Amino acid sequence: MRASREIEAGGSRSRDSRQAELVPENASALVALRLTPEEKEEALQRARLKRDALDEQLSSMSIELTDTDRLYAGRKCPLQLELEAVRAKREELLLELETRQHHVPEMPDPPGPKSLAWVDGSCFGALSNLAVVANLSCMALAPMYPQWRARFQLADHAFLAWYCFELSVKFIYHRRNLFFGKISVVWWNWFDLGIVLSGVLDQWLVPLVLGAVTGSSGGLPISANALRTLRLLRLFRILRFLKLARAFLQGDASWLQSPAFEVFMSVVIALNAVVMSLELDYEWPNWVYVENTFLTLYVLELAIKMKVGGCAFWTDHDNMMWNYLDFIIVSAGVLDLWLMPAAQLFEREVLNMGDDAGAMPGGVDLSAFPKLMRIFRIFRILRLVRLVKVIKPLYRLLLCVMEAMQAMQWVLVLTFIMLYGGAIFWTTLVGRGLIYENSEVPEEVQVNFGHVSTSLFSLFRLMNGDTDEVHQLFSSEVGKLLFVGFMVLSNWAILAILTSVVSDNMISTSRMVSEEEARKNRAEEYEKRVDRLQALFREIDSDGSGAISHSEWRGLF
Repeated sequence: MRASREIEAGGSRSRDSRQAELVPENASALVALRLTPEEKEEALQRARLKRDALDEQLSSMSIELTDTDRLYAGRKCPLQLELEAVRAKREELLLELETRQHHVPEMPDPPGPKSLAWVDGSCFGALSNLAVVANLSCMALAPMYPQWRARFQLADHAFLAWYCFELSVKFIYHRRNLFFGKISVVWWNWFDLGIVLSGVLDQWLVPLVLGAVTGSSGGLPISANALRTLRLLRLFRILRFLKLARAFLQGDASWLQSPAFEVFMSVVIALNAVVMSLELDYEWPNWVYVENTFLTLYVLELAIKMKVGGCAFWTDHDNMMWNYLDFIIVSAGVLDLWLMPAAQLFEREVLNMGDDAGAMPGGVDLSAFPKLMRIFRIFRILRLVRLVKVIKPLYRLLLCVMEAMQAMQWVLVLTFIMLYGGAIFWTTLVGRGLIYENSEVPEEVQVNFGHVSTSLFSLFRLMNGDTDEVHQLFSSEVGKLLFVGFMVLSNWAILAILTSVVSDNMISTSRMVSEEEARKNRAEEYEKRVDRLQALFREIDSDGSGAISHSEWRGLF
């Protein structure tokens, strides 16, 4: 009963509320009925004016919103472009700062004619370096093509004339500052002067004097020792490569550390691998030039790494193995392709030993050394490991394999113990004929299981599925049981353990490597975001106060 009463009371209250809501509407309707036509028209006019005002305000707000969006989009694009420009300028400043920190001190302002300012320009320096490279190439090619001896001599005279011209214009431009100043600067110039003077003496003055003496006296009143001493001047021709070392040490090689150069070196390594296979299959006398080209690129890359890294090149924990591997491979190539021919050139040109390249003073025979260096050429294939490093999935797989090899050591110890014990057991039963009647051992069984060492190797082959060694044992029931027992123990148990250990370590290592790469990527992304925000706030903070004021914030829009 109480519930029914509450329901009725609630219904009555809802009806009363609806009636109360209708009262104002009825009242306004009654008021509207009492208005005169003029008053109604005036009310409608006021309503139209309010509607027009609201429409105008809505249109104005829509236009303002569109302008704001357009302003934001127009402001965002220049900010992005300016941010990229600021970032590029920052990289340039960092590069310039690093260059200035490691830059060789400059000479004083040149007192010579300003029209010779091109002497210190990069174009003239590059042309001089190309001349040195061409000169060294001609020196290396001259022994290979004796029929072109006259041409190579003419080229040597042309290069010497160029060196004289280079040193002369530098002296005219810098004058006394070229040879007098800071030792760290001028010693290179003294070195260039020594090379030029030795070349002039060796290639021009000595032949001129010898020709004059020979023509006047009809003989040669100069001893052989004096001639050999004069030939030592040719040693300075070989030292011209130090001019390239100077250009490298004083130059900026940071661009060679870019990702594009890494991709280029990866392509070079891949091409070198293809060339190594072609060298073995196709005879071609010009393969040596291709090898020297590749070796030049590898030496350049290694020198850049050593210059930029410094002592860290030898102590960097993450890249230590790769750095030492690069150094060993490149050093072997330099010794094979450059130093050995240079030593032969020194013997022929300076010591005048002719073709007696096998004997050195003191009775040391080096005839077997070139064969040893050819064996070392096989290690060039290790450069493919560097190619694996560039490809991230292969590099991750290589790390997993290396970690798995460390985990395999105890499995390998267990395998050796099992094989060694099995070798003793099989040598005793099979090799000594205990499983045969009258102890008559077949000859093939005696060869394979007669000694512990041969039994060890035969069981290793049997472990890997080679059953040719045990066919003679199948004629005996005991031999069959030995075969079954060893296969179950070695091929099923040991190899299963090895597979499980390798798989588990590769999975865990792959997970660790992926997490480490993800952490590095997050750190790089965080640094990029911080750089973008700092550049943006530096632009907004026009007064450099370290805080954005209200006026600066309003000025942003």
